[in-house]
Amino acid sequence: MDTDFPLTHSARGQLEGRPWLPCISYYEAGRMERLLQVSCWIVIAYLSGVRDSEIKHLKRGCVNVHRAPDGRVYRYRLHSLAFKGEEAHGAAATWIVTAPVARAVAVLEPLQPNEEPYLFAKPPSSPSHRQRQDQHHVPGSSTTIKD
Repeated sequence: MDTDFPLTHSARGQLEGRPWLPCISYYEAGRMERLLQVSCWIVIAYLSGVRDSEIKHLKRGCVNVHRAPDGRVYRYRLHSLAFKGEEAHGAAATWIVTAPVARAVAVLEPLQPNEEPYLFAKPPSSPSHRQRQDQHHVPGSSTTIKD
């Protein structure tokens, strides 16, 4: 009896010009979604200098792209809340970031339902998605470290 149910969407990521996976199993989709979210966290943290709590407060639309008159992108601005030296609620802050950081944010935005503003909220496929009690619906630092 076949217990695997491949999703109808094929994997678009490629390695050496070939799909990195022939298909994604329904049973693996949640894990893949979480790993994608964690991978984006790593890119943002490593390439931007933004701290964990500041990353966890990133919201949909947090990147502004600035273009020259010829259409060339010359700057990406990332908006969130800064907490170092600020009150417990943070203060609005802007970071100048690289294209890979902007791309990581763009990858995260469609992972969350439209009504969820936070990019690092627990994915809808997460078992704890419906049980979340925290105000911002994001995993704590210990979960991020474990992931």
